[in-house]
Amino acid sequence: MPNTISGKVFEKKTILQPWWKTTVEISKPTRTGVVHEMTFSNVTYLSIGQECFIKYMTTKNFKNPNENLGHGCKKPDELYLDEKNKIMFWIEKKNQMCSGSVSEKLQTVHFKKHCIENNFPEFQIEYIFMLSNFFKTNHESEINYLINNLKVPVFFESEENKLIKYMEMKSMEIEAVQGLIGLKTYI
Repeated sequence: MPNTISGKVFEKKTILQPWWKTTVEISKPTRTGVVHEMTFSNVTYLSIGQECFIKYMTTKNFKNPNENLGHGCKKPDELYLDEKNKIMFWIEKKNQMCSGSVSEKLQTVHFKKHCIENNFPEFQIEYIFMLSNFFKTNHESEINYLINNLKVPVFFESEENKLIKYMEMKSMEIEAVQGLIGLKTYI
């Protein structure tokens, strides 16, 4: 039966750390977590731990001080920040092995994404799901709605490499658009 323990095991099992090409610890490990800098291909990301996410974003003046984070919007399961291109990859991981309430959490994405966007307006928010394989055949309706109506990418366990490719593609898209905007100012 799914529970917090099986969820934490799933989060650790699907962490992207083994795919990091380089990593540099840019903050000391403390009770409030650690921030790592790493690259996938030629794109640099910050991996910000759950416990230090809000503190880091507030310290860097990225958090809108006039907005409150809604419940469930304070600690991403995994987060990567492309500060150069202003993209936040907020990864929610859900594990389920039988029918239950975890599937209902997929239906809360609209509210959570809205809160995250209002709190971090400088960033393009890429809200992403990493799901256990149980969801593939047991929650097709929810997954189709996420992908087709809300444009929320969904990846399954053992698809970490596809997720990384998606992140790289998004960062390169933004870089290309920024390059075009920069070119237009000189024309």
